Amino acid sequence: MHIEPTRAAEASVVVKQQSRDFGQGGGVDVTVARALNAQQNEMLEAVLKAATGEDVNVNTTVNNDLSGGIVIRMGSKLVDTSVATKLSNLEIKLNNAMKEVG
Repeated sequence: MHIEPTRAAEASVVVKQQSRDFGQGGGVDVTVARALNAQQNEMLEAVLKAATGEDVNVNTTVNNDLSGGIVIRMGSKLVDTSVATKLSNLEIKLNNAMKEVG
């Protein structure tokens, strides 16, 4: 799995908005489609640390149902760039479009 720079930037924005949670022992839950290798894990932790200015507690879970992408949850904020969610959103849009046509 490759974490794209744009995805890292999205994660950074959410983490900056929620950085106050870290002072209260907060952490970041990360769900990926495939296990991250050591380099990817280090990069993710570095992005989160840079965004918050603090060491973060990253809890990583693998969920093969995502098909690809990454889901980052911090407090009440969520960044979901998973393929599964993108496909679901596309299905909803197509169903709505079909209702308008038919």
